[in-house]
Amino acid sequence: MSSSEIPQPHDALFRHTFGQIQEAISFFQSYLPEVITSALQWDKMRLLNASFVDEDLKKWESDMLYEIPWTDKAAGDSDEPAARSLYLYILLEHQSTPYRKMPRRLLKYLMLAWDHFERDHPTTEGLPPIIPFVLAQTPGGWKFSRHFHDQIQWPKSAEIREFLKAYQPGFEHGLLDLTGTPFTALIGAPVLRLTLGLLKVRRQNDDGAWMDWMIPVIADVETTERGRMSLPTLLRYLFNIPELKPEEFQAKVTASPLFDKTSETIMTLADHFRNEGLTKGIQQGRQEGHQEGRQEGRLEGLQQGRIDMVQTLQALLGQPVDSSATLALQSIGQLDLLIQRLKQNFKKP
Repeated sequence: MSSSEIPQPHDALFRHTFGQIQEAISFFQSYLPEVITSALQWDKMRLLNASFVDEDLKKWESDMLYEIPWTDKAAGDSDEPAARSLYLYILLEHQSTPYRKMPRRLLKYLMLAWDHFERDHPTTEGLPPIIPFVLAQTPGGWKFSRHFHDQIQWPKSAEIREFLKAYQPGFEHGLLDLTGTPFTALIGAPVLRLTLGLLKVRRQNDDGAWMDWMIPVIADVETTERGRMSLPTLLRYLFNIPELKPEEFQAKVTASPLFDKTSETIMTLADHFRNEGLTKGIQQGRQEGHQEGRQEGRLEGLQQGRIDMVQTLQALLGQPVDSSATLALQSIGQLDLLIQRLKQNFKKP
């Protein structure tokens, strides 16, 4: 992605949430089996500086790679790094049409992840296991096999097939199909659940029923310091969901029993929509013919997109994250230069 491009909103939201180790831990602990989750040292999990998505697919995919040590009981007998840790790879898939060849694409990404491991550990004699996990937003739901063996056109003979299996890659990927998962079945920490719900809404319009689920989740997010820090980014994404009907959402917030029982964020959500400037901006951003309003909204969007990118890059690099208010004082050109400098840090050995 060049410095002049606006980051995809789902990409920015994905990186904001899954770039926080505690939220990534919540995801994997929620969606991996207990036999795996009980064998890992979660307090030592770390996000690696790596992405393997093809350049021409970055509009449709985002990915993260993590390393986490096994417990002493679960680790291999060798002292080599490959025997001591597990790699967790998550791919956000948001193509507009189902993709049957995902296991083939993942095989390529797995090979790149192992190459990344060998660069970090050039003397190693083995490779760590990797669990590939797909977070899907595919319209209509995920309908294809997750196993690589189902990509092969096998001969009719069962005997020949059994012989050939030993010579073919044999893995399957984990899957959370957001389209096929009800909102009430989304699990994990509040920030994670809200993130998954927002990604789901972006692809699936259910006539506004999602709002009833989302309002109490927003209230849960607000109960923790980590959640309160994430809320501006999460709400910014919410306010830009095309399916959002401001008047309907305002009415649901006001009618919610949480409205007069929780703290500032839920109580002021309706105020966000009553704010004439925001309401006008939403309307102008959606109505053709209001050229001046669209241009103003576009410029604000360009700046906010760059602010989100700067904060994401700073978080991934382990740097202090500048506040939105501080970054908003810089011009788009200045933000572009800052993004370039941050991206250069990723390329350094």
